[in-house]
Amino acid sequence: RLRDANEAMWARIGAVAEVMDDLERASTAYECALRHNPYKTSTLAAAAEVYRRRDNLGKASDCLQRAVKVEPNNGDLWSKLAFTYLLTDDLQNAYTAYQHALFHLPNPKDTQV
Repeated sequence: RLRDANEAMWARIGAVAEVMDDLERASTAYECALRHNPYKTSTLAAAAEVYRRRDNLGKASDCLQRAVKVEPNNGDLWSKLAFTYLLTDDLQNAYTAYQHALFHLPNPKDTQV
């Protein structure tokens, strides 16, 4: 229980820091949250977004790869991973990830994949 509360608090601190555009503090908070629960996909996705905004695309893709391993049927995570691959010019992996995203999204025609 305490571990869950700690993870939730660190994730909230990360979200607040992100809103305040303090990306360094946000990434530190998300890393602390992930120490308490390394499989929380929402925290992995939030951390990946902060890393992407900080131009640390390697860490962003690492977080998203971990997230899709936990939730392989989550089309939104696949889409974010594909976009990150696209930003690194890893076109083969981007194409594959976009295919997974389109397959797993509930209605891929209504999305901006």
